Amino acid sequence: MSAIASDVHSSTVTENSQPPSRSSALAVLGVSALVIAYLCLYPFVLTAPLATTSIGGISRADFTPGDIVANVVLFLPWGAAVGWAARGRFSALLAVVFAVAGAALLSVGFETLQQAIAGRVSSGMDVIANLTGAIAGVPLARYIAMPRWNARTTARYGGYVVVLWLVSRLIPFVPSVHVHDWAVNVRDMLAADAPSWRRVLYYTAGYAAVFSAIRRMGFMRIHPLSVYAALGLFILGAQVTIETMQSDLGEWIGFALAWCGFYVWQNNEDLHQRALRVLVTGAFLVDALRPFDFGAANSFSLLPFHALLDTFNPVTNMRAVAEYGFWTAALIMVWYSRRVQPWQAAAGVTALVLCTELAQTTLTGRTPDTLPVFMAVVAGFWLQATVKRQENVTEATATL
Repeated sequence: MSAIASDVHSSTVTENSQPPSRSSALAVLGVSALVIAYLCLYPFVLTAPLATTSIGGISRADFTPGDIVANVVLFLPWGAAVGWAARGRFSALLAVVFAVAGAALLSVGFETLQQAIAGRVSSGMDVIANLTGAIAGVPLARYIAMPRWNARTTARYGGYVVVLWLVSRLIPFVPSVHVHDWAVNVRDMLAADAPSWRRVLYYTAGYAAVFSAIRRMGFMRIHPLSVYAALGLFILGAQVTIETMQSDLGEWIGFALAWCGFYVWQNNEDLHQRALRVLVTGAFLVDALRPFDFGAANSFSLLPFHALLDTFNPVTNMRAVAEYGFWTAALIMVWYSRRVQPWQAAAGVTALVLCTELAQTTLTGRTPDTLPVFMAVVAGFWLQATVKRQENVTEATATL
C-alpha cells in the first residue's frame, strides 16, 4: 500500500494553520482595491469633465445576471481581507461594518466616476451587488481559515477528481449492443493519423492525475497499480462500445505512459509529486494556449470580468463542464500539500486559469470563456468543504 494510503489509515491528527497574517490581509486589501479600480474605470477614457458627475446620476440601468454575479464576486476578496485584518481584534459584526463602509466608499465613488467614462453606465444595482460581495467576504474569511493538511481530506477530494474524469471520458454513456460497431471503432482508431504530441501529453497528464487521486483515496486492499490498470482499461474499453465516440490512439498511449510512470516512481513519493505537478500544469497550459500563435495581428484586450461572465453557460456542453472541472480540480489537488493551504492552492489555480483565458484573446481561433474560472472556484470550495467536514469529525472524535 502506498505511503499516502497508509497515512490515510493511520492519521487522525490535522495540522492547524493560522489565517493569513494582518500584513498579508492588508496586501490583499490593496491588491483588491487596485483590481476594483481597474475593472470599474476601464477603459479610462473620459468623455465629460469630472465636475459634471454626481451621485444622483447613478440610475437603475439595465443589467444582466452576469453583471450582478461579477459585481458580487469583485468585492468578495475585499470583504475577506477586511475579515482577516479584523480577526482577533474586532468582532465579526464590526468587521462587516468596516467592510461595508469601505466598499460603499469605493463603489459609490467609482460608479459616480463612470458617468464620465466612455462606454460605462452607472447603476445603483452595481452598488448593491458590491456591498453584498463585501458582506459575504467576511464570513468567507473565517470559513477558509482551516487546517492545512489532512490525508482523509485528500481522499474525499480525490473521489471528486476521478468522477469528473469518468464523466468527461464516457459521456453520453450510451453503448452500442452490436459487436460490429465496436470493431469498426477500433479499425477507425488504428487507421487514423498518428496522434499529436499535444494529445498524448494531455492524456498522459490526465490519467496520471486520476491515478494520483486514486492513490490518495487509500481504501484499496489490492495493489494500486492493478487498480490503475483496471480503471484505465475500463474507460478505454467502454469508449470502444460507445457509437457516438471515436476512440483515440493517443489516449491509449497516454494511459500506458502514465501507468509506467507510476510503476517507476511508486517508491519515491517526493519525486513523484514534483513530477506530477510539472506534468499536469504543463499539459493544462499547452492545451489552454495552443496553437501558440501570439501574433501582432491579434490584439490583447483585458476584457472586463462581466463580459467574460456573460459567456458562461454550463448547460450547453456537459463534456466541457466535466473537462474544465477535472483539470482545475486536478491542478488544485497536485499543488495542495503540507506546505500549501487549500485557499492558497485554489486561489493560485484560479488566477492561472483566468490568465490563460485572457491570454486567449491574442490567439487565432480561441475564444475566452468564464466556465474554466467558474469550475476552478467550484473545485476550491469543494476542497474547503471536505477540509471543514474532516475538521468537524476530528474535533468530535477528540471529545469522545
